[in-house]
Amino acid sequence: MKNDLGEVLYVGKAKNLKNRVASYFQKSAKSPKTQVLVEQIQDFEFILTQNELESLVLENNLIKKHRPKYNIRLRDDKTYPYLEIDTDHDFPLLKVTRRPSRKKTVKLFGPFPESFRLKMTVEVLKKVFKLRDCQDYDFKTRKKPCLLYEMNQCSAPCVAKINQTDYQKDMQWAIDFFGPQKNKKVLKEIEKMMQAAASDEKYERALILRDALEQLQDYQEGLAQQKVEILDEQDVNIDLLGWSYSQDLEIEVCLYMIRNSMLVGNKSFSILAYQEQDIALEVLACLWEYYQKQSHRVEKLIWPKAPDEARLLTDLNIKLQLQPRKYAKLCQLAQDLAEENLKIKKEENSLYTKGLKDLAQILKLRKQPRVLECFDVAVWQGHSPTASQIVFRDGQPLKQAYRYYHLQTRPEGNNDFAMLAEALSRRLQAGQLPDLFVVDGGKLQLKVFEKVLAQAQVDLPAVGIAKARAEKEERLIISQYSEGLTLKKYPHLMKILTHMRDEAHRFSRRLHHQAELKKFIPQGQKSSKK
Repeated sequence: MKNDLGEVLYVGKAKNLKNRVASYFQKSAKSPKTQVLVEQIQDFEFILTQNELESLVLENNLIKKHRPKYNIRLRDDKTYPYLEIDTDHDFPLLKVTRRPSRKKTVKLFGPFPESFRLKMTVEVLKKVFKLRDCQDYDFKTRKKPCLLYEMNQCSAPCVAKINQTDYQKDMQWAIDFFGPQKNKKVLKEIEKMMQAAASDEKYERALILRDALEQLQDYQEGLAQQKVEILDEQDVNIDLLGWSYSQDLEIEVCLYMIRNSMLVGNKSFSILAYQEQDIALEVLACLWEYYQKQSHRVEKLIWPKAPDEARLLTDLNIKLQLQPRKYAKLCQLAQDLAEENLKIKKEENSLYTKGLKDLAQILKLRKQPRVLECFDVAVWQGHSPTASQIVFRDGQPLKQAYRYYHLQTRPEGNNDFAMLAEALSRRLQAGQLPDLFVVDGGKLQLKVFEKVLAQAQVDLPAVGIAKARAEKEERLIISQYSEGLTLKKYPHLMKILTHMRDEAHRFSRRLHHQAELKKFIPQGQKSSKK
């Protein structure tokens, strides 16, 4: 679905396109979002596919390509850590990562709910079994053992102080600690090592092993509290699904994750449907996108009420199973969490809606603005001027729509007004404009924006946000009021606008600092991250 500029507003799929498209224009009750969408539709483009799987993949790819305004996908960006071991290496490394490799030789454990505790546990296991801690580059170039070898905390495979067979045995002990059946055996082995070190009067080593044993036991006790009773031995890596939706067809999806027979956490997503009969299909599309991105795919998905199309997940090697009785309690937990997330989100949205309604009343707008853009300029003594474009939709950040602008360096040095004018002029050329512009600044900055909009014959409102010098309070700057309006009277609106201003500051300075840094780093070299 496209607007009058040819920009993609929404991408959807259906078995019967005629019925699906016609439903948008019928007089039946529709959600506010659907009404706004229909008002902007001027053209359609159709693509025929051979089967349901092809249409699902194509829809997903088109959404990634065009980022349509009215498609919402996976707003949850939380990632969980994994333990990664590359078995293709003669002397592998225990590596904690949130972006695991897709190589077939990589063995993965996880995801784990707590990054800090996982990293601490891995460091303890490295010391206990004297596994290497250096990266591959250091490992290949090292000529003599490092300090950890001198401290008896590494077996120095980098300089052949241990052979591959013995190192692999030590690595296997560390791997077994994360297995559901062998972890107690590992703890007993460490206890034997501690007693042997004490008998040989290696008291410093015995002390390290004693402390390590206590830490690992605490870690195991914490996992034991999350133990889930699984009746089938093969059901050790499964996801349990729950979802809930509101009257305006916003959907909250929740996955409870069981790994190695332990409940390790949950993951939630927010998506949107446009018709009630599409809800299950939108949940399916959400799951399809999520599982496509996962390196360590789940073996089984427990789905309470799966649509017929859910069989498409089998193409991702995921076994689909309807909710059996033994999973009833856990599926109910996922369902309860989805409902709670939806309730919290509705409360937040009502506050954001109140703030945007206040803005519409203050500016006497015909309809409530949904998409706001805020601009800020960063420059130091005339060097590396940059501008940021921050986008909020319905009172919340839309980070994929943020943009940077490298601005012209001007002979007069700092000239915020000219730089703001340049940034806005370039923004107007890009099309798909917001409902309202926000500028970080006072009366003069706002006049610059209004002048540029008038010259471009763009009839859109603009406001500024600034602090009054005397009272140091936030003020809304608009043309009708010479002193501006204090935002204390409108706390929900103040929360939105100050959040936008702070985001604009942060974003513009990031690019400015990058541009300044490049001046001091010769081309072809990269700064090292510590």
